[in-house]
Amino acid sequence: MKTILKFPFNGTKRFFLQALLFLCVSFSLTSCFKADEEMEIIESKANQNVKTLIISNPYTIYNYFSYIDLDSLKVVKTALISSWDLAFEASPEGFHVLVNAANSKEIYSTGKTDFSADYSATTVPNWSFDVSSGNPDSTAIGKWVSGTVGNYQYTNQVYLLGNNNGDGTYTIQKKIAFKKLTDNSVVFITANPANNITDTITINKDNAYRYVYYSFDKPKETLLIEPLKNKWDIAAGTYRTIIFTDAGVPTPYTVRGVISNYPVVKIAKVWKSDFYAALAKDTTGLKFSNYKDAIGYDWKDYNSADNNPYRVVPNLYYFIKTKSDKLVKLEFTGYINANAQYGYPTFSIVNF
Repeated sequence: MKTILKFPFNGTKRFFLQALLFLCVSFSLTSCFKADEEMEIIESKANQNVKTLIISNPYTIYNYFSYIDLDSLKVVKTALISSWDLAFEASPEGFHVLVNAANSKEIYSTGKTDFSADYSATTVPNWSFDVSSGNPDSTAIGKWVSGTVGNYQYTNQVYLLGNNNGDGTYTIQKKIAFKKLTDNSVVFITANPANNITDTITINKDNAYRYVYYSFDKPKETLLIEPLKNKWDIAAGTYRTIIFTDAGVPTPYTVRGVISNYPVVKIAKVWKSDFYAALAKDTTGLKFSNYKDAIGYDWKDYNSADNNPYRVVPNLYYFIKTKSDKLVKLEFTGYINANAQYGYPTFSIVNF
């Protein structure tokens, strides 16, 4: 059954945006929006300043993360999704390690500690990635260290880093073992799966950030991919999660959506309600979640039978308590840019 998207014309700003996007797409007027600038429109409605932010070309969420500060409604940083492989919790006591499944990287825990062994022909029953909720107790790598400061014990388990080839097969790229944790660093060793030419990598932690990052393409560097942890609230990009088929089968899937600055940002989803009519008092009784994927990907849906298969779900918006504990409401109003390209969300936001 073909889905027809009917936009609610309940706001001059919304009408303006939709009309302008339609004209730009219809007549291929690439100059409607400047490619290297964010576009912000402010509308006064019901005594509220409704601000609109458009993710600009080339920062499609298929290839980039755009980190957004909701207090200023600015994209404070962008980063290529492919720019890292592992992320390290950056607090002094932090030991959790994430894997970049959005960049096709996943983990297998071998249960073995012999790093010198040849793992190139290992039969891997299941590759793993981190839960999309951001729960640090449910990472693919898990707990590789125990004890207290000055008395740490290490599992020395060998992990395999695999590349998801997209056709149901994986290529084993690296073997890894984590060796040391301090307030300021994490040390791990790595090698190609079949040999013993080992690199020792030191990751320098920085408590001003939630995570610091590492790429095997830049083997001697600690990378600062995301902004300072007190400078961003949400990020639009790509991540991997579990979705359920129509038959209820849980299936790993790469999605395009919005994540939040876990665990400080909190979100409440509101269905079948008018964004423009919503006031701060309407948060009473709402359940807020600090899950990283609380906004997620389902603010849009897909219908392959439609000429324009993606649409923004109408009458859906979010109340958000920001990193600074301020309240905003957010609604998605678009997913396509002026050049008829998908992956460019448009946000309407009110700061209370």
